[in-house]
Amino acid sequence: MRKLQFDALVGLFATWTEMESFQFIIEFICSWKDEPVQSSGLGYWLRKATHANDFHMSIIVATEHAGAVGEIIYLYQKAIDYKPPNYFAADELGIDSPAEATEQLRYFQAILRYHGSKSWNDQNQSIQYWEKIVQRSDENPALYMTASNAACKLAPILLDKAVVELLTTPSSSSENYISRLEKLANLNTTVVCRLRQGSYDLLLCLLRL
Repeated sequence: MRKLQFDALVGLFATWTEMESFQFIIEFICSWKDEPVQSSGLGYWLRKATHANDFHMSIIVATEHAGAVGEIIYLYQKAIDYKPPNYFAADELGIDSPAEATEQLRYFQAILRYHGSKSWNDQNQSIQYWEKIVQRSDENPALYMTASNAACKLAPILLDKAVVELLTTPSSSSENYISRLEKLANLNTTVVCRLRQGSYDLLLCLLRL
């Protein structure tokens, strides 16, 4: 029954996104905050959607259009802070571990913060989170998927900022984003090594500078 409900929810959000009915998505998300978190509330459904990229992207797009960035970032934080009481509760959600769900939610929250806020501090906070999750991805196998997504998200962002940095700042000070991109591309974590062996070699970003 829960799977049917979740599939219907994902389909509903996709339909509202296609119709550009973004306020409907925001109102629906906000209606969860007063529901019991263990059964049908915010924490349950956002964690249930850990691997549903399109679901979270519908929320992120709707949030930007509706001008509700601060509110939805806060609601994601509530879901992040919620801890299932035991492994079986996490298993019922259809995720591998509470740690994996938490990091996936932080990943989506960082996307929302980066694209939804015009604040340099907010955008830098998102970049720092993506950098850290890639750097420590070998510490816990549950972090692998999130770290892989973060690396693929982060590399073009650092590249774009490094290009701007080269064009707008003196050579003596244009090291921040360039050095961060170099550090990311040269990491020896499992995630980065596997990307390097596949079709998304982060070192190629450096060749474009």
